[in-house]
Amino acid sequence: MRNVRLALLIVAAGAALLAGCSNSARPPSGRGPLSTKPATTAPASSGGVDPHQAAAKAAAAALLAAYTPPPGSALVEAAPAGSGLDQAPTSPGTADLVDRPGLWTAPGDMATVIAWARAHPPAESTLTGSGQGGQNTPGEPPPVGPGGSPGIETVTTMDLTFSLPAPDGLQAREVLVSVAPDGSDQVALRVDAQDVWYPTRPVWSKPTVDSTVTATVFTGAGGTDPHVATATDTATVSRFRDLLNAMPVSTGGAELPGAHGCPAEFGQKFTVAFGDPGGPSATVSGTVVECGGLTLTEPGQPVVELVDTGGSLLAAAEALTGTTGFSTAPAG
Repeated sequence: MRNVRLALLIVAAGAALLAGCSNSARPPSGRGPLSTKPATTAPASSGGVDPHQAAAKAAAAALLAAYTPPPGSALVEAAPAGSGLDQAPTSPGTADLVDRPGLWTAPGDMATVIAWARAHPPAESTLTGSGQGGQNTPGEPPPVGPGGSPGIETVTTMDLTFSLPAPDGLQAREVLVSVAPDGSDQVALRVDAQDVWYPTRPVWSKPTVDSTVTATVFTGAGGTDPHVATATDTATVSRFRDLLNAMPVSTGGAELPGAHGCPAEFGQKFTVAFGDPGGPSATVSGTVVECGGLTLTEPGQPVVELVDTGGSLLAAAEALTGTTGFSTAPAG
C-alpha cells in the first residue's frame, strides 16, 4: 500500500480548498507551501533564551494544559507503533516553532472522536483545516475524493487544525488534533499546541538618529529604470524609520500561512537607505510587488530578514519617489 495524505484548508469565506495528496504520510504542511529558507538573522541577544521564545513555550504549555479531550480519555506516554501519531500531522516551515504534544486514548472510532473535537474547539479558536492520511493500493487508480480529486482507499488518520489569535511576539498559534485506530473500540488521540515566535530584533537593527532617507524604486521590465528621491525633513525621516522599526524578524516564511500566492515578479525592486553625516547606517531592500519579505543590512552587522506583510514601506517609497502605480507587470 502507498501512504497518502489529503488536507483541506478552510478559508475565511467558509469555502474549502483541497491542498492535495502526497506519497508521504506526513508532508511538511497541509496548509499550503511555506518557505523553508532559513532567515539569515543575527541573534537577538548575546546569550540566554529569546524572550519571545520563552513566551511561546509558556503559551504552548498553557494551551495544551487547557485542552479537554473527550469523556473517558486516558493519558498515555506514547502513540501506538505504526499509528502515524509519532509526530504532528503538519508543521510550519520554520525553526522558530514550539510544539507541545499530548497523547491520550479515547473511546469510539475515528469519525466519532474527530466529530467530538470539531464540536468542542479550544477557546477563542477557529477551525482552519482538516486532513486525512491513509493508504492506496500501488498501481490501482485512487478513489475519487472531495471535488473529484484523488482520494484515500483506506483512511488510517484524521486531523483538525484550529487557529488562535497571536499576541505580541508570536506570529501564529494553532492546536492540531489527530486520531488513529487503537484496537476495536478506541482510538489514539494526539493534540499538538504549536506556537511560532518572532525572534527579537537586535537593538542595533533599529535606526534612531538618521538625518536623511533615500528611496529608490526600480520600475520597468527587469527593474532597469531607477527613480530616486531623498528626504531630509524630520517628519518624513521619522515616518520611514517608524515603519522600519515596527517590523518583526522573519520566521522563514511562516508569517504567510495557508494557501497563499505572491504576485509575479519582473525584476522590479526597491531600496530605502537611512543615513547620517557619517555615512549610511542602514539599507532595506525588497521586491516589487512586495510580498512580505525585506532584507536589512548595516555596515559591520549580519543581515536581518524582516517582515512587512502590509507593504507599508514600499507604499511610502513609491509615494516619495512618485512611482505609485508603476509597479505593475510590463506590457506585452
